[in-house]
Amino acid sequence: MSIFLIVTIIVGFYIAWNIGANDVGNNMGTSVSAGSISRKKAIIIASIFEFLGAFLVGGHVVKAIKGNILNFHYFEGHPMIFAYGMLAVVISAGLWITLATIFKMPISTTHAIIGSLLGFGLIAYGPAAIHWPFILIITLSWIFSPIIGAIISFIIFNIYKFAIYNKQHPFQSFKKIAPFFVFFVAFLLSLATIYKGLKNLNFDLEFLPASMLSIIIGLLAMAVTYLYLRKKKSSGNQIDDVENFSKILQVISASYECFAHGANDVANAIGPIAAIIAIINTGELSLHSEIPLWLLLLGSAGIVAGVATLGYRVMETIGKRITEITPSRGFAAEFSAATTVLFGSHLGIPLSSTHISVGTVTGVGLARGIGSINLRVLAAIFLSWFLTVPFAAGLCIAVYEIMKLIIHF
Repeated sequence: MSIFLIVTIIVGFYIAWNIGANDVGNNMGTSVSAGSISRKKAIIIASIFEFLGAFLVGGHVVKAIKGNILNFHYFEGHPMIFAYGMLAVVISAGLWITLATIFKMPISTTHAIIGSLLGFGLIAYGPAAIHWPFILIITLSWIFSPIIGAIISFIIFNIYKFAIYNKQHPFQSFKKIAPFFVFFVAFLLSLATIYKGLKNLNFDLEFLPASMLSIIIGLLAMAVTYLYLRKKKSSGNQIDDVENFSKILQVISASYECFAHGANDVANAIGPIAAIIAIINTGELSLHSEIPLWLLLLGSAGIVAGVATLGYRVMETIGKRITEITPSRGFAAEFSAATTVLFGSHLGIPLSSTHISVGTVTGVGLARGIGSINLRVLAAIFLSWFLTVPFAAGLCIAVYEIMKLIIHF
């Protein structure tokens, strides 16, 4: 095994570790802050579902990261330049994410990778090396995806408000509505997994049979929830009862969100790495090289390691500093974020889970009025989003130039 390949694998694990360390706050921060789950249990659950999402569904967006951002025509005769450039991309993005994690700042790891790719393209062959139409699509998705997530979470929490909290007997109303929430979570998670989501395991169903199977799974989950809640009695404070039982929904939705995040963001770790390994193995630059299962496993394991080590550092920003989170608000935010991210993953669009999570938490806050949102914290988060792409691009240019001096390519 060549030194270059060993370094590539180590760097791939490092960027995956960074993604797990920074982005876990988006997935589990609200659950921990609402008291629905302890930080230790949150890390265990996040590790399991991040791994499953990355390994089972992660191949969709990997192809978008690897194949659509740079204009490959400029690199066809220079595969090793492309390979060294991808290594610079991963190193620079990883360094920026590490810095953000140390300062507990929930940045977009997707932004960091794409900013680094832009930097490499610009330093290697100039603006013509960038596939700008796809960059426009991604940019628009970064704008609209948090808005869509905010709208969904706003609607879900308003269902809580008007169909549960505003009723004479809130807990009785919750017992009727909660099974439907569980149905949609189970249905969407199953559909996202089964419908063209298990190609990595050579199991692939078309939309109609996948939908039917997902409906059956959703109905089973709904029935279990109904039977569980049917005999539950109110403790006297029905609002507290609703919030206590919403903790279960929140943990389920947080698991769903971790699965969606693993499916979408594993691409950030292994997309560039897949391109390097294909060049090492064949000596040629290819848009259609297969992504080996061991590489998906590497990215999945790296994300899990990041969750387990430094994942706690950015939980507070998402979970506490934007708006007050209760289990019911957390469920609305997490379910909305996971749904938005999974749809983006299946469309092959590398969305920012950070943007979406901030959007859904903000949507829950807006359901209670603009005064419930910490606008100063939001402004700081927006500034970090704005800075990530140019900083990652500049850092990649610097790393690339240093590599040229060392390796003489």
